[in-house]
Formats: sequence, structure tokens, C-alpha cells
Amino acid sequence: GRSRGPRCPRSAGPEPNGARLSITNAAGESLSAVAGDSGFIVKALVSELKGSAVVITERLPDAEGIEKLIENTDRIYLVAGQSDPVAVAKDPLPSLKVLLGKMRLVLMAKRDGKEPLIVNASSIAVYHAGGVKGSSADEDSVLPLFQKDTEADDWMSGAQSKFEQYLNQNLDASLTQDKEFVRDFLDRNPIPNRMKADAYSLIHVLGERIVAKAPNGLSVRLGQVYGPGQNRSMARIPMLIRHFALGEAATTKLRHNDPRQVTEIDD
Repeated sequence: GRSRGPRCPRSAGPEPNGARLSITNAAGESLSAVAGDSGFIVKALVSELKGSAVVITERLPDAEGIEKLIENTDRIYLVAGQSDPVAVAKDPLPSLKVLLGKMRLVLMAKRDGKEPLIVNASSIAVYHAGGVKGSSADEDSVLPLFQKDTEADDWMSGAQSKFEQYLNQNLDASLTQDKEFVRDFLDRNPIPNRMKADAYSLIHVLGERIVAKAPNGLSVRLGQVYGPGQNRSMARIPMLIRHFALGEAATTKLRHNDPRQVTEIDD
């Protein structure tokens, strides 16, 4: 089996101005960072990376913490963010604040001449946002198609430009300042009314655009992930499989011709 690298301390929870990371890394040791909550996807990812040193932060840290990640890590997995589309539609501010942190990471990596692999957890919801239906979807479909939606594309382009302007002047700003900026941005530039219900998809497309500008960045579009460790209230797929295996009747809220892509966590 793979040898376990030196243990790196998990960040102690975020302080008022951001998570304070303490990264200890043996010379030449491969080090991965995972930015995400304590959900089962993060736990599975950390388990998969256990053969190398791993540092975990519950969210993207402040500028000082990001600089430490860039300086000391080879791979950074961005799994932080709201996973409930309804919650994002109701209050997009936390999700946009996460995007601002992703952009700070990209800009700081460019500034410092670093090229860590940045893996961004996106969603297949971007296909829906881009107007893609059925088998017509492929990995290159969304961004070009979204450009046909002038209102949505203008909002995203404006957000990306405003975020970059802010960070170019405030790259070392605190997380509190970031939150104030995002709130002001939303007040002045609300998500288009007809897109509010689909804010989750819109924000994921914007996240992909941001990470695509990294020297070595990519996005992984996840479907509905299920498997061991999943919250019972969200474990619809395992429950359906169990019912089918036992020959029991099972119901689902999926509509006719409403296909879903599901992924087992080990895959």
C-alpha cells in the first residue's frame, strides 16, 4: 500500500478574518489541499488522497492562507460551496463570496508564478442553465450556448469584471471586506429576475469561467453523488436501490423524461 505522508493539521475553524492555516510539509513531499465542508464527498476525497499529505480547510481561507496553499501545495481541490439550489436561489451571497475566493486563488497563483493543479467541483446543472437538453450535451456545450443568452451572459461577464477589479485593488482584503463587497455588488447588480430560480446553475458556470483562467485549472461537473457516508435525508438513490433489491414498491419525485445523472462516490 501507499505510505502515509506526514500529517498536516486541519485548520482550527475560521477566525473573524479567515481561517489561519498552519502547513507543515517535509521537503519534496507532495501536498494536496482540500477546501470544503465536512460533507461525505470531502471525506471520500481526503480518504482517496491519504497516501500523500493533505491539509483541509472548511472554506477558502483569507489571502494569507491562500498564499500558503499556493506556496506549499501541488494540488488544490475546491469543494466548498452551497449544494442546495433552493438555498442559493434564496440567498446567493455566500456562493458568490466563495467565487470571489476562487478568483483570489487564481490571481494570486498567477502573480506568484505558481501553477498548482486547481480542481473545481462544478455541477451538471450548468447544462440546464445553458439550455442543453438530452443527448445534445457534451463537455464543450455550456459556455458557447450560454453566450446566446445575452442577459445571463452580460450579468456573468459584469460579475467577473467587477470581481477582478475589486481584487486587483484589494487582493489582501479580509473575508469581512469580501462579504461587504459582494453584498454591495448584488444590491447594484441583482441576478436577472428570470434567472433567480436557477442561480445555482448560473453561479457554477461563472465558477468554471473563473477557474478556467488559472495556469493549471479544471472543473469537474458532478451529477447527483451517492454512497457510504451520505446524509440519510439526502440518500434517495440508495433508498431506491434498496427498495428495488427487495422487490418493494418505490416512488420518486422525478418527472417522466426527466433523466438524472448519478455517480457512486467511489467513482
